[in-house]
Amino acid sequence: MQKHDYELHMDDNGLEIDTLTDKQLLQVAETIKLIKSKEAEEQHLNRIYWFKATILPILQDFAKCSSSSFEMEQDDEGIIAVSFRNPNGIEIMWDSLCIKFALSLATSVTISCDDGESILLLTYDCNRLT
Repeated sequence: MQKHDYELHMDDNGLEIDTLTDKQLLQVAETIKLIKSKEAEEQHLNRIYWFKATILPILQDFAKCSSSSFEMEQDDEGIIAVSFRNPNGIEIMWDSLCIKFALSLATSVTISCDDGESILLLTYDCNRLT
């Protein structure tokens, strides 16, 4: 049997911190910043991975089912823009639950027309996917 103790013993930590020198306290502060930064980056990458593993296949399937062209752009901040273009219009049926789910997660939904093509533009902010 494996046993893991994840309890925080703050009393012991507090006593240890009280005995640190100023130089050691600076090192502790820098280490804390590094840990938080690394964790934030991991969360950012996990959210992008989740989008690509969960939402992207839904969007690609919708493009195929609706005979639409599909484009996706992503920036370094985790903003993903997906566009569908179709000269015959883009229809979302009442029972298309997956695409409705994907639409509900978009931070912006834009419907427009250009050169006779219907355009559906979905913008996702992966930082808001929690």
